[in-house]
Amino acid sequence: TDRLVVQLRGSNGRSAEVRLETGPPEPTRLVVVGSQGSLTLEYDPAFLGQSRLIRRLAGEAEVVTEIAPWNPKDAILHALTEAVAGRDFHPNLLDGTRAMEVTEAVGRGLRRGRTIDLDYEEMSEAGNFKSVMTATGCALLVGILLILPIALIGPVFGVRWTIYLAYIIPPVLALFVLLQLLRLGMKPPGSKVAGSAKARPAGTSAEVPPSA
Repeated sequence: TDRLVVQLRGSNGRSAEVRLETGPPEPTRLVVVGSQGSLTLEYDPAFLGQSRLIRRLAGEAEVVTEIAPWNPKDAILHALTEAVAGRDFHPNLLDGTRAMEVTEAVGRGLRRGRTIDLDYEEMSEAGNFKSVMTATGCALLVGILLILPIALIGPVFGVRWTIYLAYIIPPVLALFVLLQLLRLGMKPPGSKVAGSAKARPAGTSAEVPPSA
């Protein structure tokens, strides 16, 4: 298509829109619009030329601030330096992860033709632990469903030792329950901010899903 519009909705009535259009080369624009005006960042998509920050307020003259060319290698080195020093910095790993999730959601939205809701949960030790325990619990359940029939059917065919496989199940379940106590020593997850996104090809009314 010649144009793609991605619409994002967040909590507290916040919304955003990303437009991708074909046409003659021109600066990429990132625009933030508020109740009193807007702030626009114009930059070279290749990050080779200078950038401009344009501030527009109702009833006031436009204010343009020239920004020197941005070096992505220096930016990456700065982010790594801040991370090693233990200081808070942005964009960080969480910002990058969420950006990838939104990007993947747009693709899924286009393929499925519907809006996809995205839940932004804070990455934490407790959240990662819950994910690991959920996967482990499912694996244990599948394992039990396989081992128990084998343990009971084996003696019927003269393979008596298979009955001892059933004795493995109680200790494994007890260990799994004890592992849940590790959550007591972890930091609780932060609050969850819900949002949704949809992508829509220009000129059509069909909603397209994004994910995050």
